[in-house]
Amino acid sequence: MPVAKIHVLEGRYNEARLRKVSSAVQNGLISALGIPPEDFFQIIHVLPRGRFLHTPSFLGLDYSDDLIILEITFISGRPKEKRLSSAESPKRWGRRGRGNLA
Repeated sequence: MPVAKIHVLEGRYNEARLRKVSSAVQNGLISALGIPPEDFFQIIHVLPRGRFLHTPSFLGLDYSDDLIILEITFISGRPKEKRLSSAESPKRWGRRGRGNLA
């Protein structure tokens, strides 16, 4: 079972928006890794500005205060091939989901 940790800046995501993010992450894990829908474990961290620090851009990408940091930890039981295939998944999720989290 993967454990997803979602980090967002305080004041940028209300409960409805956090539910959309949570759902998008879970649906991405299901479609990209084939995990069963009942394998659901997420921790959502809403951080004050002084604890959510980042540059405005990195490697040619610009970030706003809507930046989401997503950590995925795999607990034993998932085949190695599935764990390795997830490296490209966030890129695909971002392209598909852009604009759907507002």
